[in-house]
Amino acid sequence: MTFAQNMLLYPDGDRGKLQRQLRRRKAVNLYCICACPNHPYPLEIFEAKELYKALKQEKEYHVVALARNKEEALSMIVGLMECLVERDPQLRRMKETIGEIYR
Repeated sequence: MTFAQNMLLYPDGDRGKLQRQLRRRKAVNLYCICACPNHPYPLEIFEAKELYKALKQEKEYHVVALARNKEEALSMIVGLMECLVERDPQLRRMKETIGEIYR
C-alpha cells in the first residue's frame, strides 16, 4: 500500500496520523479511495478493514483519498471525476490521468 503525496483528506484529517493508523491496521471508521493498476476499475472505495483484506490478495493499492464515511468518499470521487474530465474530456486515459494527479 502506498499513499499519494497530495492525497485528499476529509477537512480535519491529520495525514501522518491516518497513514500510521492504516499501516498499523488500527484505522477504524475510515474509508479509503484507492487506485490499482491491475484492476479494471480506475478507483475503488474500501472501508479500512476491507482494505486490509484486499491487500492480502493485491499489493499494489495506492491510496489517493481518505474519508470519514461512504458519502464523503463518493463526494470526493465526484470531485476527482470532474478534475479528470477537465484533463481528459473523452476519459480515454483515466488510470493514467489519476496516476498523474495522485502520485
